[in-house]
Amino acid sequence: MSRSLLSDPHWDVRKEAALALGNYEHLALEPLLPILYDDDPEVQEGAAEAIAKIGPVAVEPLLKILETGDDYVRIGACLSLMTIPDSRIIPAILRILRDKQVDAELRSYAAQVLAQFNSEEPISTLTGIVESETENEEVRKGAVIALRNITDSNERIADTLFKALSDKSDGVRAAATWYLERFKAEGVTARLLAALNDPAVYVRRSAIGVLRELNTDEATRVLMEHLQVKTDLDTKIRIIEALGKAKSPPFLELLLQFLHNPQDTYLLHTTVEALARLSDPRAVEPILQKLLECPPEMLSSKKIAKALKSFEVMAVPRLIELLDTPNSEWRAVVVYALGEIGNKRASRALLNCVTDPDLWVSIGAIHALGKIGDKSVLPDMIKFEQAFPEDISCEVTQAIFDIRYSSKD
Repeated sequence: MSRSLLSDPHWDVRKEAALALGNYEHLALEPLLPILYDDDPEVQEGAAEAIAKIGPVAVEPLLKILETGDDYVRIGACLSLMTIPDSRIIPAILRILRDKQVDAELRSYAAQVLAQFNSEEPISTLTGIVESETENEEVRKGAVIALRNITDSNERIADTLFKALSDKSDGVRAAATWYLERFKAEGVTARLLAALNDPAVYVRRSAIGVLRELNTDEATRVLMEHLQVKTDLDTKIRIIEALGKAKSPPFLELLLQFLHNPQDTYLLHTTVEALARLSDPRAVEPILQKLLECPPEMLSSKKIAKALKSFEVMAVPRLIELLDTPNSEWRAVVVYALGEIGNKRASRALLNCVTDPDLWVSIGAIHALGKIGDKSVLPDMIKFEQAFPEDISCEVTQAIFDIRYSSKD
């Protein structure tokens, strides 16, 4: 069945079919190789991943493609070869890398194939590419990625990558910054701090990512201190995301400051989500207060609801109180949040909102009750179904169905 789906008009179907064929090992090689020519990169990537599962049996056909195929399909072959550590690959890849007439994107992918080989010739070729002042930037970036992914890094690799941290190319500096993830020495933090102040946004993002992965007290301190200095919005957002994932308790007060003074809608949502991940009860009231202060267009009810779900026990009573707010737009947001949280303690309050004078609050309450699945409200919902006009009673009918067949007790 997977084989016939390889020619499906939908790219996602072709990709999943290719991935499924990879489970049949060498039997799948013949039908998979032509899929490397698929004009959708996602499908080609799926075929490459499936062929890689087949292993060394696939090397010879892939090497033939490297010799005779066009640049696009040769990139597909490189994607497959990246996870087949067979030494037969090395000569063909080196030939591609040494030929500067070859497409730069292909040479960049070819360089990354060599990350599997910790031997003299591949390493010497890669370091030479990175250190060359005349080499194409995309190829040098691919060589940096390969060197940083070589498992047993040696002194020459380290020296080349540390030099690349101050390279004139933004892409090379950003790729080299990730190499620092391997180290937890004090000097590395200083290098990352310099990268945080780099003029190129992708270098700053790489530095933040490395500090997040290091997840040390020192890394947390550096990120928090940098967050407090005057920096660009993108960097602030990414630092908040990084620290939120690290669940850093000292981060709470700093987040609350951003919550009170949002510079941007996305920054506000990022802050709310980070507070939710911290799961600190002190964050509940400030989030709810922000819910009332901000204009509705600045907040996503979905993001607020997701955040408040982390504080379910504490948030539900306060949300119920907020159903009395005179602002109908905010009542609609609160109703939505209660439905997403799904706590039955809100059922009676939501029943009262079904007759709200604002249509969207009313429909939102009906939907919320359907999500909560509290069977004790069924008698009231049946009365609403009979009393409401058809355009609303159909919403009630659906909610009644959802409640009756809810798996919740």
